[in-house]
Amino acid sequence: MQEEISVPVGKTGVGGWRGLTINLQRVLGILMHQDRRFARVKPSGSLSRSGKIIVDPKSPVITCSVVDYSAGGACIEIAPGTSLPKRFELLYAGTKKKCHVVWVKGARLGVAF
Repeated sequence: MQEEISVPVGKTGVGGWRGLTINLQRVLGILMHQDRRFARVKPSGSLSRSGKIIVDPKSPVITCSVVDYSAGGACIEIAPGTSLPKRFELLYAGTKKKCHVVWVKGARLGVAF
């Protein structure tokens, strides 16, 4: 269900505007509310933060650090200057997942499975 937002505006005098009101809390609540499809898990305890990126069988594996992990994707961190293709396999906690890069911010990458 989408709420409508009314913005009453009235003209006064010569070219002046008054009465411009927007309920910012309501607007921000609509714009900022976003349900996650999967819960994120930060590796702790018995899980290692270390993962391996497999580009292809003949290339050497690339070591990475797993920042968070969920059923739909992960946030990983690689060494600066390392280049990766858009698609690769992530080996983490004994599971190999085919993934693709969704976003990049510095040395961190968001991947979807």
